[in-house]
Amino acid sequence: MAKNRTRRLPPEVLAEDLRILEAIKAIPDYNPSDPKYSVAALEAAHAAMVAAQQEEARALAAVESARADSALAQWEYENALLSADDQGSAQYGKDSKEWQALGKKKKSEFSKRATKKKAGN
Repeated sequence: MAKNRTRRLPPEVLAEDLRILEAIKAIPDYNPSDPKYSVAALEAAHAAMVAAQQEEARALAAVESARADSALAQWEYENALLSADDQGSAQYGKDSKEWQALGKKKKSEFSKRATKKKAGN
């Protein structure tokens, strides 16, 4: 019996399980005393596992699609805001209080670059 039912089985184990199921189906007089282990019950469990794996694959594809849509929407939002900054600069100038309201530093608030005087002349 499984010890940790929250971990996934390795593909090798699943392949071996399928091989065992096919071997059981090939035994003509296989008739377990517990009907939970009949060929029909084992095939139903296999079909349920395959259906769950397919549903998981569909859900993962949906998540990946939603993640891609979200990333695209983030970039469109970012680009729109960057363009709005350009529009604010063009409309009000980089030395206006509106430019400062956008979180930018006014042009007049930047310190002037100090120039070195040449020695000797």
